[in-house]
Amino acid sequence: MHVLRWVAMPEQRDQLRPVEQHLQQLDVHIVDVLSHLEALLRHSHSIQRALLQLRAEAPPPAPAPAVAIMTALTTHAHQMGRECDMLAEIIGDLTADLETLPSAAATDGAGRSVR
Repeated sequence: MHVLRWVAMPEQRDQLRPVEQHLQQLDVHIVDVLSHLEALLRHSHSIQRALLQLRAEAPPPAPAPAVAIMTALTTHAHQMGRECDMLAEIIGDLTADLETLPSAAATDGAGRSVR
């Protein structure tokens, strides 16, 4: 059985390396975005739980004092703000990296456009 392999010329391989590195960096940005979205969801859930405690509708354990609940609400809201700021930064980096994606990534290796 014969296996056909595409072998890039040395100059083509050198072009692929920066493209691969660029694509890997984009992958890192996406993982960062997902991480911050998960944090926002966690804080939202905590706020929801605290609001239930304020309305005395929360399941056990017994609700905390109102002052402690208000402090928790404020803390979670501030943390959500920080997460949003960080998320906006990451999305800005992602957008900038997408805009500078080398043109070699827009072809399929045979020079054909993949768009």
